[in-house]
Amino acid sequence: MVKQTPLLFGIDFSLNHWAICRVDYLTGSCLDYRYMTCTKKEYNQNAANAFLLEGQDKKNGEGKETYGERRRAFSVQILFKYIMDILNGLEKAPEDVYVSIEGYAYAASTRGLCQIAEATGLLKTMLYNQGIKLRIHDPLSVKLYASGGGACLKKTVVLAAKDLGFHISESLLKVKRKKIKGLEVEEYDGVGTDLADSFFLARILRTELMLRDGIASLENLKECERKIFLRVTKAFPENILSRDFIQKEQQC
Repeated sequence: MVKQTPLLFGIDFSLNHWAICRVDYLTGSCLDYRYMTCTKKEYNQNAANAFLLEGQDKKNGEGKETYGERRRAFSVQILFKYIMDILNGLEKAPEDVYVSIEGYAYAASTRGLCQIAEATGLLKTMLYNQGIKLRIHDPLSVKLYASGGGACLKKTVVLAAKDLGFHISESLLKVKRKKIKGLEVEEYDGVGTDLADSFFLARILRTELMLRDGIASLENLKECERKIFLRVTKAFPENILSRDFIQKEQQC
């Protein structure tokens, strides 16, 4: 029996914006993408590929906390629906659907970290219940894979995506100045950086599956890519290739 080509998604989720990218298993190129933003300017630049979070207006008498929670729930719902619409639109249901999600940046504020953890926890549960296989990658892995350096700029990741054929509109990138070791350099921010991260999250997932399928080998990967699949930490004493995907167990 010929193995069906898996569906591969990468997701970079933030409180006020997110991006999702689907890549082709055979070529690694971007098949399609979507992003959510809370600014009408970013939405209007590419409305066909965008969702606008700002559309959820505050109700009369609604407190700030309730409003924020409702917006985050709406954001997760739209992201989940996008994935399910793709799956439901296929003539034949895929055997394997994989989603790679960027892990938390623990340097964030406690308040923000709790809010994003709650929202992504909801998303992971919804995907898990659909039988979708999940993989979590920390921000360091994304930077290593994209540039070879874990401390690279967001701009470097965006340019690396461009080199691989995934061009991100300048209108989705906020240019700012940043000081590094006393030197002022140009850096990117905005939903365009989420798109670049989601692209590489999906590409990391593709590389892992190709390693597992015997199509690729660790010896032929770049050193920076090999580190992602072999590195261990206190939280994860086993490397990625020794760990199963997060997935729903089959009911007996």
